[in-house]
Amino acid sequence: MATAGTLLSDLDSRPPVLNNKDDDLVNKILADMNIPMSGGNKIIQSPNPNTTYPVAMDPSTATAHMIGKDYPTAADFSNAMHTPNFTHAPYQHQMQQPTIVMETKGNSYMDIVSQVKQPLLVAIIIFLVSLPALSVLIGYYFPVLLRLGGDLNMMGIAVKSLIGGFLFWFIQKVLVPLMVM
Repeated sequence: MATAGTLLSDLDSRPPVLNNKDDDLVNKILADMNIPMSGGNKIIQSPNPNTTYPVAMDPSTATAHMIGKDYPTAADFSNAMHTPNFTHAPYQHQMQQPTIVMETKGNSYMDIVSQVKQPLLVAIIIFLVSLPALSVLIGYYFPVLLRLGGDLNMMGIAVKSLIGGFLFWFIQKVLVPLMVM
């Protein structure tokens, strides 16, 4: 095992030793990069030779983390998290919902339509439940619900009314909200 090298504990106590070879190598690298060795740590600001973008870095101090001229406090973060609309932002404005005002003169068309919707829906459901095809299906799958003559007994009529109630609930609670969205 080779013993060459410097311990980390020795680095702080000894001044750095530079070979002329190392110094010449650093100067050559810096000369290739067009950075003179003398003059301290100079950084190329603009234009950056390593990019195709003609934009230079902003030399000013970054202040995006500051509110006004102060650093944010825990209360600022808490207010930002729990406030639904950020009114302290200078360029943010609230979107107001447009209000539609309709003039009603007696019984307008929209008023009549809103009054007739549910009764018309009930009439359509009663029509569908009254169809003989539904009675045939109930009798075919549940023969217990039929009398000797082939028509529905009291339990069969109750099942038909439950089907109608379910259809009304399904249309009101499932179909209508899907159509509104």
